[in-house]
Amino acid sequence: MALLQTPLAERRRLLAEHVRPLKGRMALARGAEVADEAGLEEHLTLTLTLTLTLTLTLTLGLTLTLTLTLTLTLTLTLTLTLTLT
Repeated sequence: MALLQTPLAERRRLLAEHVRPLKGRMALARGAEVADEAGLEEHLTLTLTLTLTLTLTLTLGLTLTLTLTLTLTLTLTLTLTLTLT
């Protein structure tokens, strides 16, 4: 069977299985199939959460714990306009 006749999901799986990304040179694109606008919005929203915990034990036997959590949400908005003349 020709690879072009293979379903897209299977082709993507094969590509990810046989091609290894090279940092700074080549990466596989992230993709998703969505059924509606809400699914598209969810796919285009990237949330990154970074949690840093620092624990210090002082010479007096005191322990100080500091936790810092940073959450950054990025949303890509895509607008498509079609004009028929």
